[in-house]
Amino acid sequence: MAFTVSHIGIAVADLERSTRFYCEGLGFARGSAGGSGNEIQRLSEFSEDVDARWEFVGKDGLRLELIQYMGPRQIPSPGRRALNQIGG
Repeated sequence: MAFTVSHIGIAVADLERSTRFYCEGLGFARGSAGGSGNEIQRLSEFSEDVDARWEFVGKDGLRLELIQYMGPRQIPSPGRRALNQIGG
């Protein structure tokens, strides 16, 4: 069985600014965009309500999902980065 990666997720502080950087600065193309709520709570391993906006960008077969979390707030966890930690 072959292993493939569909995309890499990056938590960002400002979705619009980050999207402009990747697209205008690095030549990525915009993809689909939207928002997410508690439907990703379990997947993201959060116990608090989730409020996130995201946009996919792509270049040369590489797809990035830029995610801005408005909630929950970042809570440091010993030994593990929180998925909503900027850059994570």
